[in-house]
Amino acid sequence: MTEFEDQLRMITELREHRRECDETLYRHRIDLHRTSQQLRRAGQEQTVTDSERDRTVASLRARSAHLDTELASLREENRDVGEGLALLTGQDRLIKHLELNLTTMQDRNAKLREQLGKLRQQELPPLDTIRSVETEVDNSQNLITNLDDSLTKASVHRRELKNQESAQLDKQRVLQSEMETIREELRELQGTLTELLRPSYADSEYLQNRHIELKSASMQAETELIDCGLKLNAAIDGLYRESHHPRKRLLNLDDRIPFLFFPVKLETIFAPVQSPRGAANTELWVRIYPDEIAIHTHEKMLTDREVVAGELYWTELVTAEHLRTERDNRRRSAWRHLVDLFGGQRAAWVARQTKPSDWETLATDGATQILPAFLLELDANFFNDLLAQALSDSTRTALQKALSANDGDAFNLIAETEHWFDRINMVVRKRISGFPVHDLTKTDGWTRAPRTQIMPDRFVLLLYGKNTDKPREITGAIIPDTLFLGPDPMDAKAGFKQSEEGVMTFAGQFDWMSDFDKAVEQGMGFRIALTEEEAANGFERILVLGVFLSADASDSAKILEELIDNHQFSLKGFSLVPQGTPTNNTESSGTGYSDNDSYNDLAYFTGIDPPAFDPADPDPKKSRTDGRLLADALGIAYAPLQTVRHADQNDVLEAQAMNTALFPCTLGYWLKNWMDPVVTEQAARQTRSFFTRFVNGRGPLPAIRVGNQPYGVLLTSDFARWKYPEPEGDNSFIPIFDNDRFYLKKLHGLLASLEKNWSDISKDLPFVGKKDSDSSSVLMKILGLHPNSVEFFQRIGFSDEYLKNLENFKGGRYAGELINLLHFMPNDASIYLEDLGFKQEFKKISSMRSFHVLWQHYTTHLDVPNFVENLPPSEIKPLSLNYIDWLAKAESTDIIIKQDFKNSPPTALLYLMLRNALLLQAHHGSYEWLRERTFFDATVEQAMRRTTLPNMRSVEPILSSYEFMATRVELADPTHPSPASSVADWIWAGPNPVGVEAAFLREQKSALPILANASTAKLERCFIEHLDCCNYRLDAWQTGLFAQRLHAQREPSRQNDERQMGIYLGAFGWVENLKPLPKTFLDPESLPSSLRPKDSHPVIEEDDALQSGTPPKAPQGRAVSYMPPHLIMPLPLLYCATPTSATPIPNRLRCFR
Repeated sequence: MTEFEDQLRMITELREHRRECDETLYRHRIDLHRTSQQLRRAGQEQTVTDSERDRTVASLRARSAHLDTELASLREENRDVGEGLALLTGQDRLIKHLELNLTTMQDRNAKLREQLGKLRQQELPPLDTIRSVETEVDNSQNLITNLDDSLTKASVHRRELKNQESAQLDKQRVLQSEMETIREELRELQGTLTELLRPSYADSEYLQNRHIELKSASMQAETELIDCGLKLNAAIDGLYRESHHPRKRLLNLDDRIPFLFFPVKLETIFAPVQSPRGAANTELWVRIYPDEIAIHTHEKMLTDREVVAGELYWTELVTAEHLRTERDNRRRSAWRHLVDLFGGQRAAWVARQTKPSDWETLATDGATQILPAFLLELDANFFNDLLAQALSDSTRTALQKALSANDGDAFNLIAETEHWFDRINMVVRKRISGFPVHDLTKTDGWTRAPRTQIMPDRFVLLLYGKNTDKPREITGAIIPDTLFLGPDPMDAKAGFKQSEEGVMTFAGQFDWMSDFDKAVEQGMGFRIALTEEEAANGFERILVLGVFLSADASDSAKILEELIDNHQFSLKGFSLVPQGTPTNNTESSGTGYSDNDSYNDLAYFTGIDPPAFDPADPDPKKSRTDGRLLADALGIAYAPLQTVRHADQNDVLEAQAMNTALFPCTLGYWLKNWMDPVVTEQAARQTRSFFTRFVNGRGPLPAIRVGNQPYGVLLTSDFARWKYPEPEGDNSFIPIFDNDRFYLKKLHGLLASLEKNWSDISKDLPFVGKKDSDSSSVLMKILGLHPNSVEFFQRIGFSDEYLKNLENFKGGRYAGELINLLHFMPNDASIYLEDLGFKQEFKKISSMRSFHVLWQHYTTHLDVPNFVENLPPSEIKPLSLNYIDWLAKAESTDIIIKQDFKNSPPTALLYLMLRNALLLQAHHGSYEWLRERTFFDATVEQAMRRTTLPNMRSVEPILSSYEFMATRVELADPTHPSPASSVADWIWAGPNPVGVEAAFLREQKSALPILANASTAKLERCFIEHLDCCNYRLDAWQTGLFAQRLHAQREPSRQNDERQMGIYLGAFGWVENLKPLPKTFLDPESLPSSLRPKDSHPVIEEDDALQSGTPPKAPQGRAVSYMPPHLIMPLPLLYCATPTSATPIPNRLRCFR
């Protein structure tokens, strides 16, 4: 074991010991607080007789049941209002869809009329063609009329809905206010009930002795905690004895394990200071704050109220298990009650912590026993006691009927109406014996200070000057292992202090947040003396970067798992962000980030549901979910993400499925038909495997969010320094085909060359801060862009084979273009390809089919509304005519060829391309299958040769692709088990084929069920992203290389069947274009009284800009800032990987390798 490993082992032990000390102190304080309350109650003699208490408890429970019923009614009413508001959104989509259709059809009609006019002006007008065009004009005009009528009706309906919107929004606000009022009363009732059921203590002397004992124990534990912290900080500091800079220690880390970098927020100011000799100097002050994702607020310990409510919840679920049709309703009601008391996330934690150990046995029994029989088994007089009550005739009759029929569901409805569930639960509670023992509970909901435990050991500040090649580096102080970010509610007074000027500031363990000197001492701030040049010109960029070297990869993974659990069950919550989540506020609804999809939005959450994903499940939609992909990438256990909201989404899998399904007719067709022979068959196959597995337009990992703050998980690395090691002893590649490493190296070189082209182009593009540009205007235009393409065009091309055969073509309209195409273009292309690293013979380049097509000078706008289907895209509804499911279930390729639909085949572009892709790949697979089993003579090869003039060859025979696919297998294999089957049908529906091309056809077929039930909006996004990745998405291909290497590093190795786990942690943040700005000091007396500072702090007028970063245009008027001596003005940090408005501008977790 190396010295570094010894140090880490010691730090791990000290860290664990410190946290044990912290937990011990916390428990002592909780116990002390509880004893103080008991002592106070005993002193006040807060006791009641048992009979009085029972009557009060019964009254409170009755009131609670009544409120639950009232809340359920309000919730249903609120749901109806929400559905009414959703109709307006749907109507907006319909109108937009109709407008697009109408515009497209009007353009089509105008072009047809123009064509018709030209035809009529010819010397010999082609009458048949004219009649055909006239029919098309009439049909398109009818469609325009119908669309216009539909648009008018839709607009009228929208106006009606819009007129109702204001009243509905008001009603929704009133309902939500009423529900919150009832929830608050329910919480108060629950607290009162808990207090009433708490045992009373009359022995004041015992409580006083206990109080003294706990106070002494708390003081001792606090001393021990401080000592543990000092030892831990000293041990971490010992890692940097040789050098304070982390650079040397990074050499001890495993290169095969990636880093996860969390964002931090930066605040900066250029501060005028005086040297000891009185000279005026300037310092740059930099303050660092952890971002929201790093803050730990979840408290594992339950309160008394939570224990009581949690046990009641599980008691209700045991009752529900003995129901049939009403089971889910009973579960839902129990869950809603728990949510109303504690909120969704906390309710989920309470349910998890109070789950009885004998739940499985109880649930199994419930499946075989009806509720009335179960209650009679527990209490033979239960129903006699009910019937002995004063019941209405109808209730008595209904109860007797339910009992005689042993109808648990009917009895459940009666019990709900009569509020009998308290009585039922008291009986059912006797059967449950496995509730966890909570030896210590909290008295309040908030008992711990917010903190972070994932900050780096220390930060390094890098200052990039305007005229320097290398940055200036400053190393910060060691950061405490646990950094506090707020007051301790158990000792709130110690968290604040009053300055000499009478200003309230922070104190105690989080005083660094207001005291800049303390922040510097604790590694969360920098004070840098500047040269005259730096003070005058500022910096192009400042960057803070830190790594958590004091925890190895395994310990860091556990810390990350704990952080995810913390956020998941904290008040704000944690979830994955599905693709399609809205990011723009509208009049009728907010963004998808205004509420964190809390558990209270669910119908019910039992705490016993199956995990969000199961890696062993053969169904990829259940095993390869977004949550599983994120866990694999982060190198953590699956359990923390198996209960996270939206971890069961298949956004990445759906993008991969779309790439697989369409590849043969998009990029695959281009490589095979247009780039041959420059791109070999092997290179085309390797590209197919790489593209379908690692390239997609949404990135390889899902986005996440904590509370209302979204975060993108950006997989990245230093592309310019990317290298592929030699094969000896290395397994960091995926054996797709032979020479895979060589392929990846060539692909990297190609992408690097294209990146140089992009860098040259990007200089001319608008960006915020560009000289002689309005930054505000540029920013708004960038934010107004879409994440994907929104317009699509087609261009018609004519092959040279066709043009050469046109009569009298020589010297005609296209003669010059044809000469240029055949003689000059290949030469230009060879130079371009050589620049990209593809040096080929001129003969090969000139034979590429892409240089034998002459393209029209104009393009045709495609019908976007009919991309997926001719209806508005929906985030919920699948295809109305599910042609993807039809393709997946087709029993033969002949059915796909004939398009045997009941009505006319779909005209959506996605359907046409999917069908084309399947048939193309079926042909490739058939060709490969036959070639491996028989010999093609020259005549057959000539007959199969691709041509742009079907059935127009000078040689015989002519063999079409369909005829080739229909070849019976017995012709190549007389002993085949299905001799009459066509080759295409055999590889489509037979056993798993061996051939590479046939196997990929099966991959396509397997991809279709993944897409079949996706919503139309999801299909549209995946489709467009696929087209974009085949076109301009250089970033997606570069990220694909990163994803491929990370995948190789995380996959089980040849020596170990288990997946590779572990992660290194760090943090980063930066500010660009940092420069000092002139400050105008104002006389406080000249300001309105509401703006005057209460102390002697100077007041500064901000001059149309922020202190740091690229400044936006300020509004008219003066912005006023106060400058206390230890506070610096905050700077919001925005970082966006791509300029888009449909994607948020999130902070980015960076997964480095």
